[in-house]
Amino acid sequence: MFSIVSYLISGFCFIFGSFEPLWNMLKLDNDLRTSFTLGLSLLFLIIGYQISARNREKRFISEISDLKKTFLTLPEVKSLSILSNGAEGVLYVSARLKDATNIKNTRIPIDGDEAIDVDFSEVYIKDTKDMLKKNGVVFKDIIVEQNKVVCDEFKDVATKNGSSYDYKVTNNRVNGFINFIIITDSSGNKEVVFGWPTSAVHGHSSKCFVSHEENLISLFETIFTDLWTSS
Repeated sequence: MFSIVSYLISGFCFIFGSFEPLWNMLKLDNDLRTSFTLGLSLLFLIIGYQISARNREKRFISEISDLKKTFLTLPEVKSLSILSNGAEGVLYVSARLKDATNIKNTRIPIDGDEAIDVDFSEVYIKDTKDMLKKNGVVFKDIIVEQNKVVCDEFKDVATKNGSSYDYKVTNNRVNGFINFIIITDSSGNKEVVFGWPTSAVHGHSSKCFVSHEENLISLFETIFTDLWTSS
């Protein structure tokens, strides 16, 4: 507000410089009149600019402070369980498939090795086929080329039993990719299991995480949709 007043005073000084009786009273010649008017106008312009800049800085600091308060009060992710290793992760997923009606899954190798670990994947393959034998199940898989054989088997089982299984092959193999599976059960409850293994090298040692947090599940659903569209 004060900066606006300063600009107005500056303009007033410049206009008032043409007021002849004032200069006659002060007994200033024309050169001094011009210098005096210009200097006074510039002075108030500088003062106004400085005040305006200071006000903007204060508003910026206030906005940052408000943002900090917002971040400090963000809701916590309370629903997060940890499975001790990859084998436990696969067994957990296999058990959850028994009541599943909708699955969104990724199987992308993180190290270039065979994407299916023969040491413990037979359980997952059997339970997936059993799930697809139920009518009305919808399963989407994002895989790599070497998984096509077993995924074609899944598709055959689904087709014969009135379920839907579809997969897309991706070439976007990125080191450090976090695989995940989103499971919806017969009651409509959703959960996401992420970090589960894709190779014999990392499968047994890496931990897996399970969450029923809606916002986290929504994040992984968005990632899955982007991967599915781009594959």
